[in-house]
Amino acid sequence: MTLRLDRDTLLMVGFHLLPLLGVWFLGWNAHTLLILYWLETLAIGFWTVVLVAVSRDQAIGLLSSATQPSRTGFGMALFVAVHAGFFMAIHMVFLHAVFGIGTVAGGEDVLETLTRLLVGGGLWLPLAGIFLIRGLVTFDALRREDRVDRYLVGFYFRIVVMQFAIIGGGFLLLLFGTQGPLLVLVAVRIGFELAVPSVEDYVEAQVVKAQAGTKPPPA
Repeated sequence: MTLRLDRDTLLMVGFHLLPLLGVWFLGWNAHTLLILYWLETLAIGFWTVVLVAVSRDQAIGLLSSATQPSRTGFGMALFVAVHAGFFMAIHMVFLHAVFGIGTVAGGEDVLETLTRLLVGGGLWLPLAGIFLIRGLVTFDALRREDRVDRYLVGFYFRIVVMQFAIIGGGFLLLLFGTQGPLLVLVAVRIGFELAVPSVEDYVEAQVVKAQAGTKPPPA
């Protein structure tokens, strides 16, 4: 795989530099930053589900088997929402366990914590920005009639990285207890965004190759 920089990737990388302002000027900690990443993944998931639901009719190689092909549409969009939502819920459980979101000592539940960080903590601004950017990316993908597979790959890749970010963030926080680990998390996220297009290209190429191999030879 080769590193590919396109407009959407550069927008995402630029946007991931904004949390540094929150760390330096608003006093964001590892807990706040990881909540932002969780909400960001949720926003990207929303637009991915929309893309699966309203894209032109096409096969989804990533979610297909040799005997059970999957296609775009509202049914598959519902499956992606439930399937990915399950993993997102597990991430929130980890955030609760590692960072104490919604603990009795804190006096607030998970919803209250999210509301406080969105409104009082200023997370609504970067979240609104990422929601807008991903919406524009989705509409552009619909206009160009892109394959849905690559966007599903990017979304699920983010879910996997989110899992490691939660575990790694908690580990770094326990080891150092300073804002140093926050800079490491931001750097890792930027590196991840740079890698996403290459991963999407590679997996999409493999899916196309696999689908071409299953087509019957011409008569």
